[in-house]
Amino acid sequence: LGMDKINKSDILGFYNETDYLHKLYSTMGITLFLYFFIECLITIIANIIALSLVGIIVSRSLRMKFKFNGLFSMSTAAITLPSLLTLIYALLYIFTGFTMENFVIMTTLISYVYIVAALINIYKNLVRISGN
Repeated sequence: LGMDKINKSDILGFYNETDYLHKLYSTMGITLFLYFFIECLITIIANIIALSLVGIIVSRSLRMKFKFNGLFSMSTAAITLPSLLTLIYALLYIFTGFTMENFVIMTTLISYVYIVAALINIYKNLVRISGN
């Protein structure tokens, strides 16, 4: 296998090459970026689905029939502001170390309040239109 021909200087020379380190760091950086991107995407999709299910529960309690596609679109709009706030918070944390307790709970609550308020507003408009 040629293992008897490898010596200490060959191993040190291999690890001291800057080209190797650049390749290693760039590969690790790209891998970590893709990992975090996919993780954030899955989290956002899971939050949208959870908001849609809350929308179904609220619409059924108001005796309205919504298709899941419509509630999914409303949930996507509702999750936009919390996602942007989370991005800003992450950048603040990275660059300044700023932390805030219960930030995730507050931003998630924003989207739930938004979807419930939108459905109640639609219900009130339907009642007003049908009453006239």
